[in-house]
Amino acid sequence: MKLSFTFASMNAVRIRNKLKPATLLFLIIPFGLCGFSPLLAQPWKATLDSCLLWAGKNMPIAQQDELSRQALEHQIKALNTAYLPRLEIGAFGGYVEGIPAFGHEENISAFRFAGALTLKQTLWDGGKTQREKEIARTKSRIEEEDHQARMREIQAEAGNAFFSLLLLQEQEALLSRQDSLLKESRDIARTAVRNGAGLQSDVDQVELALLELEQQKAGISSAKDACAKILGMMTGKDMEEAVLEEPMLSPNPQTGIENQPEWAMFELQKKLLDNNAGGIGQFLPKVDLVGSGIYAAPRVQFSNSSWNHLLAAGLSLSWSIGSEIYAIGHGKKRLSVEKQKIENLQQSYFQQSLMELESSKSLITKWDTLLEKDRAIVALHAKIRENAQTRYDNGALEMEKLLEALRKESQAIAQASLHRIERMAEIFRYNLKAGTGTPAL
Repeated sequence: MKLSFTFASMNAVRIRNKLKPATLLFLIIPFGLCGFSPLLAQPWKATLDSCLLWAGKNMPIAQQDELSRQALEHQIKALNTAYLPRLEIGAFGGYVEGIPAFGHEENISAFRFAGALTLKQTLWDGGKTQREKEIARTKSRIEEEDHQARMREIQAEAGNAFFSLLLLQEQEALLSRQDSLLKESRDIARTAVRNGAGLQSDVDQVELALLELEQQKAGISSAKDACAKILGMMTGKDMEEAVLEEPMLSPNPQTGIENQPEWAMFELQKKLLDNNAGGIGQFLPKVDLVGSGIYAAPRVQFSNSSWNHLLAAGLSLSWSIGSEIYAIGHGKKRLSVEKQKIENLQQSYFQQSLMELESSKSLITKWDTLLEKDRAIVALHAKIRENAQTRYDNGALEMEKLLEALRKESQAIAQASLHRIERMAEIFRYNLKAGTGTPAL
């Protein structure tokens, strides 16, 4: 009878296969590229929350928030310069024809030079600078929320890698248990052969089962190392010697879809539309404190006197009214339509999120039902295997039947562990989508 444990190894990768294709490419990276030193590493414990936090801090995108804050700070400082004094200098030189000469009979045609210097201090710009600051702040907040959405994707990938590695570690422990049971059966068979009460074929069958088990252990070990490297790259930690702690997760009945970064981005986009529209504020006057000086050469003659400079100071009140005033009505309608488009996308996102949460709830319920049956199935298979072992020890059962009982028990345990970890992974995805139950990055 040929013993096979392919059920455990084939199902061990089902959660890992939920990783994105780009992530799965790392599975083929050679061991030496990781830069880890397994010979010096010591086993240590790692939790789901710690892995999520490490992944959030280790990925380059983690610097985006600080960069966005710096960019906003510089932009606000640049906008504040609108209230600094401004100096305007102008000059004109050329031949001027037709200048009347007061006190003379003929006109003067001569080269003339004129220079003007104006110093302006803005007292109020009609709210333009304040509107631009609000636009800058809103855009910066949109960037931050987009960053949070991408960080949540990193959490999802790190969580998938964590549960994949957790499953592979458990499968490896299961194979070690099978190895111990098979070696016990081999020792019993060898003793029976030495005592003349057993067959060498029994020993051979167990040896064959052990060899096949070694193949399965090699496959699991290779997959586990590859998954540990992926999680290590994401967290910046050496995960090859890490022993993952099984998290205690339960689905949170409360949903926080409105607190998700995608929802906040929709709200900010509507606010940005209002900021860009400007409203009546774009037609308010601008108030400046102005000082001007004019110099002319040669001197301008007025009858018996002449002048070559002029000074003036005072307040300037100005409006800039262009074609925008004619499009106010169309602008309001366009703003309303653009807001409706955003609200439509926002409601679509909300509805899609609710459907995904309901689907996730159904899967969690499914795993709960299967796990309840798994406990009874595993208990019965353990009882059958123990009974088969007793019957074989008493010479009432063939080795082939004993190995079959062991194989079925191993399959049941592997199935139960797969269901348990898939349930945990689904609860993790549910809470992540619902906006609850994950550490803040």
